[in-house]
Amino acid sequence: MNEEDGRPDAGQAVAVLAWDRHRETALEAVTLDEDPAHGAQSTCVLRLVSAARPREAWLSATLRTSGDKRARYLGGTVRLHLDLGGWWPAAAGTGRRPLAAPLGGTLTHVLARATVTVVPRPAPDGHWRVTVKARVKGRSFARPLLPVAMAVMGRRVRRVFAEALDDAAREWNGRLPVLVRKEGEALRAELAEALLAP
Repeated sequence: MNEEDGRPDAGQAVAVLAWDRHRETALEAVTLDEDPAHGAQSTCVLRLVSAARPREAWLSATLRTSGDKRARYLGGTVRLHLDLGGWWPAAAGTGRRPLAAPLGGTLTHVLARATVTVVPRPAPDGHWRVTVKARVKGRSFARPLLPVAMAVMGRRVRRVFAEALDDAAREWNGRLPVLVRKEGEALRAELAEALLAP
């Protein structure tokens, strides 16, 4: 949004792909940077089945860049899938162990592909214990280089990854009680504002 007149910027658009509270709700946000030297287009699609009784959610985001030869190394794709029907029983410790992780995704870059799975379990203190597994494979000329890099820097990479997850968990634990106390209408308004913010 343009702060001066409140109208959408020329390079930003949000489209409603589906709007059925009982079946599927889907939004697509596209941002376009037409800089001739370093142009970029990001596309983000969020799908939810269903808004009335959420069961599954998908998020995909793609960044395409243009310009010089290095621009191709700045883009990539992220895809996430959340199975809420599997998440809540796993988090509560009820039901069977799921065959697949309730939250999973991939990050694809021209040089690497990462696959992430997330499984919650109840912890003795009443919180969730979340297990996150990541697997990274090299692509293109990075395929033979990635195992060597991981052998040299693997411990440090794992520590940085673990610290980032701990920070995310602390932030989640700090924000969740506030969100749970909010009324549904206030929470929906806050979510809509976050989705439509520049």
